Amino acid sequence: MLSSEAQQYRAFARECLEMADKANDEDVRRRLIELSHEWMAAALMEERAAQRILVPKKPLDRPGRTAAH
Repeated sequence: MLSSEAQQYRAFARECLEMADKANDEDVRRRLIELSHEWMAAALMEERAAQRILVPKKPLDRPGRTAAH
C-alpha cells in the first residue's frame, strides 16, 4: 500500500506532466518534466522508507530468548 505522502508526490508528478503538455514554452515544458521526475523519485524514496519501517529485514532480538526457541 502506498503511503499518503507517496500518493501525493505522484499526484504532483502527474500535474507537472499535464502542465508540461499544455506549456507553449519549450524551457517551461522541459523544467516541468524534470520536476515531474523529481516528484516521482521522491515518491519512490518515500515508499522505500515506509517499507523499511513496516517490514524489518531480520526478526528483532528478544531479550531472554535463545536461538533454540
